[in-house]
Amino acid sequence: MKIGMLWFDNDPKKTFESRAMPAIQYYKNKYGHDVTAIWVHPDTAISPLQGIDIVKSRSIMPNHFWVGQKD
Repeated sequence: MKIGMLWFDNDPKKTFESRAMPAIQYYKNKYGHDVTAIWVHPDTAISPLQGIDIVKSRSIMPNHFWVGQKD
C-alpha cells in the first residue's frame, strides 16, 4: 500500500470489528474511497470483514490499524 491511514484503538473490551469499523468509515468519509485492506499486528485477534483483506504484519504496532487500498 502506498497511501493509507493509521488508526489507534486499544480498548480491550471491544471486538476487532468494533475497533476497525470506525477507522474504515472515517477513511471512506475523508478520502472518498472504500477500504480494501487493513494491516494489523500479528497478535491482534481478528474476525473477517466482508470485502476487506486483513494482512498481519510485524511492522504494525499493537492496537494500531493501517487502513487503505491494497496495491
